[in-house]
Amino acid sequence: MEIDFRRHYCPSQIPCLLRQCLERLEAESGSGVAEMAERLGVSRAYLYMLESRKYEGRYPIQVMLERFLLPGGEELVNASLRHDPSLGAKLVSKGRDVCGTQQALADRLGVSRDYLRRVQRGERDMSFGMQVALEVLAGQLPA
Repeated sequence: MEIDFRRHYCPSQIPCLLRQCLERLEAESGSGVAEMAERLGVSRAYLYMLESRKYEGRYPIQVMLERFLLPGGEELVNASLRHDPSLGAKLVSKGRDVCGTQQALADRLGVSRDYLRRVQRGERDMSFGMQVALEVLAGQLPA
C-alpha cells in the first residue's frame, strides 16, 4: 500500500470506507461501532460524525480503513493494545529515510514539518492513525 496524502487522500470516500469496514467487522465478529472506535483509537461520536459527513476524516483514518478492506487485508488492529507514542521519533526518522527529507515526509502524510519535528522531539504524541501510516512507510525501506 502506497502512502501519499497528495495522491490518495479523499475525505469524501471515508464515510463509505467506514460503512464497509463496519459491515465487515459485524459479519466477522458481530461487533459494531463501539468495537471499531476502540480499535481505531477514536470515540464513537467521532465515527458517527464521519459517517454522517459532519466531520472530514484525516488521512491516517483513511489509511487504516483501506488496509482493513484490502483483499487479504489485515485484521483491524486494536489501538489500545498497539498505540505507542514513544515510537514517534524512530518512525519519523524511518519515514524521512524513505522520503528523503522531512518536507517530503510531511507532504506524503498531509501534516506540517513542525508537527513531525515535535513528534520526533517527544513534544507531541502522534495519533494511532499517524503511527499506522508511519509504520506502513517504514515498511517500504529496503531490507
